[in-house]
Amino acid sequence: MKFLKSLPKDKLQKLILIVIVSLTAVGAVVNFYVLKNLEDMGLKKAEITKLKDQIASAEALAKEEANNTVLRERIVEFLKVQEERMVAGDPYSWIVREISLLAEKHPVTIGSLSPGIKSPYTPKPKYELYTTRLDITGKYDDLGRFVTVLENLFPTGQLRNLSMNVADAARGDCRINVDLVLLIHPKPPTAAGEPEKKKSA
Repeated sequence: MKFLKSLPKDKLQKLILIVIVSLTAVGAVVNFYVLKNLEDMGLKKAEITKLKDQIASAEALAKEEANNTVLRERIVEFLKVQEERMVAGDPYSWIVREISLLAEKHPVTIGSLSPGIKSPYTPKPKYELYTTRLDITGKYDDLGRFVTVLENLFPTGQLRNLSMNVADAARGDCRINVDLVLLIHPKPPTAAGEPEKKKSA
C-alpha cells in the first residue's frame, strides 16, 4: 500500500488501468474459453455416458436374444419328443405295437386289446384323443413297475379308471384294468380340392 501511495497520480492511474484491463482480459478468457471448454467437456461426458448406456443395453439385448435362441431350440426339441410319442397313423395298430414292445421288457401279460375310441380334445380342436382299455396280469410288484413306466412313456397320455383285483390267489397274480388316453397327432392340412398323390409302382 505504501508503494502505491508513493506513486505519482498519473502512474497510479495507469497502473490501475493496466490492472483493470488485465482483469477484463482474464475474465474474457475465462468466460469465452475456459467456461466454454468446461461446458463442452460436460456435454462430451454426458454423450459418453449415454453411449455407454446404449452399449450396455445392446449387450444385454444380445445376451437375452442368445438365451431366447437357446430356449427356443430347447422348446422345439421338447415338442419334437412329444410329437414322436403321440399316436400316429392307425391308432389301433400303433397302440398294439407300443404296448407289445413295452410288455416284452416286463414280466407281465397283456390281455387282448380291443379297438379304442376317438373323442375330441376340447382345449385344442385340431387334436383328438384315443382311449383304449388295457387288461394287464402279473405279480403285484411287477404290475406296479409296469404301470409307472407306462405312465411316463407317453408324455401327452393319461391313465384313468385304474382298478386292481386278484387274478389267481394261489399264484399271487393280480389283474389291472386301466384306460390309456393318448393324443393323436393331427394330420397335416391339405389344400381344398387337392388330389391325393398316387404312389409310384
